[in-house]
Amino acid sequence: MSFFSRIFGSSPMKLSQTLGAYPLPNGDVSPLHVFFTVENASGEEVEIASVRVSPKGEDAPLAEGEIKGEVPARLAAKESARFEVRAKTLASAAKNAGHSGTPRLSFVATDGEGVEHRHAFTLRVDEYLALKDE
Repeated sequence: MSFFSRIFGSSPMKLSQTLGAYPLPNGDVSPLHVFFTVENASGEEVEIASVRVSPKGEDAPLAEGEIKGEVPARLAAKESARFEVRAKTLASAAKNAGHSGTPRLSFVATDGEGVEHRHAFTLRVDEYLALKDE
């Protein structure tokens, strides 16, 4: 992290979250997924040491081991990495942790220096659990 980032608190990693699906080789569409993107917004290389999803304000991970993507990863300037988890899997983990309805969750990426970068989002737990995507 650069000197100015430490002083002014800007994050070299920009995090985002979207819902979506992708085409399968047989022509069908995949089940609904939650996609997370980590973009290196700095001019220097950054390392992603770990990623997790937690209820907002908590550190306990949800769907641990179910988030797919390369970790650790090094991102050159302006590069990005994508991570994904099935929406139904994440919703089930949130419900099992006592967070039903539309809880606020945080996607957390920890850099190589141990600094956590967070992106808050909502998850419609009950709706995703009712999906017939199996």
